[in-house]
Amino acid sequence: MRLSPFGRRSAFVPQVEALENRWCPSVTATLQSGHILMITGNSANDTINVTAAADAGSLNVSGTGITGIKAFTGVDQIVLNSGGGNDSINLDLSTATDLNLDVKLNAGLGNDTVTFKGAAMDEDDNLQMSVDLGIGNDFFSDSFGALATGSQLQFSLLGNIGNDRATMNFNGDVAGAADINVNLGQGNDTSSVSFAGEITPDAQVQFGFDAGAGNDSASLTFKGDVNGSIDQTIKMGVGNDTTSVTVNGDIGAGASFQLNGDAGVGNDNANLTFNGQIASDLGLSFNGGIGNDNVTTNFTGDFTTDASLGFNVIGGIGNDVVNTAFQGMLAGQVSLSSDLGLGNDISTLSTNGAIDPNLALQLALMGGLGTDRSTLSLASLINSGIDFGSDLSGIETNLGSQL
Repeated sequence: MRLSPFGRRSAFVPQVEALENRWCPSVTATLQSGHILMITGNSANDTINVTAAADAGSLNVSGTGITGIKAFTGVDQIVLNSGGGNDSINLDLSTATDLNLDVKLNAGLGNDTVTFKGAAMDEDDNLQMSVDLGIGNDFFSDSFGALATGSQLQFSLLGNIGNDRATMNFNGDVAGAADINVNLGQGNDTSSVSFAGEITPDAQVQFGFDAGAGNDSASLTFKGDVNGSIDQTIKMGVGNDTTSVTVNGDIGAGASFQLNGDAGVGNDNANLTFNGQIASDLGLSFNGGIGNDNVTTNFTGDFTTDASLGFNVIGGIGNDVVNTAFQGMLAGQVSLSSDLGLGNDISTLSTNGAIDPNLALQLALMGGLGTDRSTLSLASLINSGIDFGSDLSGIETNLGSQL
């Protein structure tokens, strides 16, 4: 015990010492290894804004917890993890030049909104972008500019778990290489993809779509002419899904348009519409999978003598309906094959336009097991005067045991 000189116990005087600053901002942005922009959020409802500056590789970042605007240069990679919370993420590259960028974005847990604006991509520009919306009912929207010859775009979107909405717009002509993959994940999701411009002769477009599990709705629209190469794979997954593919422009000579669809498990509806002229290679394949499915295909435009159509439909298991209609002139080479599979199925085929006398047509129809019905409305073919015994020798009708 410490005593004072007068024999009394000395008084204790408490003291308070200041600790280091432990305040943690909601959003942090740092440059690592001189070229990687790391942006990290936390569990709060964050706002993150990333905007391209005038110079190549220059980006500005603002958002929750960031004072003013932080500027970064020499960036060729963005790694953005927004963490939990209902976040708003805005990535604006609409003014970017000499684009050479790799973007990895994870929205994390929460009902997030992600918006992307892209610039027109010039020759030798390269953009690789992957987006994971995380768990939650999320909304994603993007818009891309034109893709010049020699440009490269690789884009992937994962909806993950939740009832998500995704809208993607390509607002200019596509002349470069574009590899696009969309997986909506688990949930009742909605997706819309639109190409507003021309798919030019130099273009190579690969599009992969997987609806995942849930009752989903998806649309893919080509508003301009298709003069390049398009290869598409559409998987509707598990659930009662609706998908539509619409081509409003012409499919020009030298182009290649390929579509492979799989309805998966569920009562699905697929609508394929071609409103323009067909003057080249068009390949369509659709598998109805398991469920009571409807596949409706309309060709409203003319087929030229250079056209080549291969169309194969497999009904799978279920009570399926397959409707195919040709409204315009039929010419070139047309091959139609339909296997309705197991179930009480209905198939209709109609031709209403003029028939080129040199049309080469092959038709194969198989009903499989079940009470199947087929209606062939081929008045224009019959009235065309074509010798069925020679020009249409490939026709085969077989409705199995119910013939």
